[in-house]
Amino acid sequence: MPTLTVGGTLSTSGPLMAATGAEVSRRHTNVSVAGAGHWIPEEAPDALVDAWRRWQQDVVGRS
Repeated sequence: MPTLTVGGTLSTSGPLMAATGAEVSRRHTNVSVAGAGHWIPEEAPDALVDAWRRWQQDVVGRS
């Protein structure tokens, strides 16, 4: 099952999310948002939407 994690480069949990996502899915994508912390929807909403759209395109394109 495809999975997506999005973490901010200023958050300490970003690397953990990426590692966990890779453990649970062979089709895992991780995106790091530069300059964002833990609250990405608030801190970098455009980057979050862009990451989601790119991931969605990739997932649909592979199916």
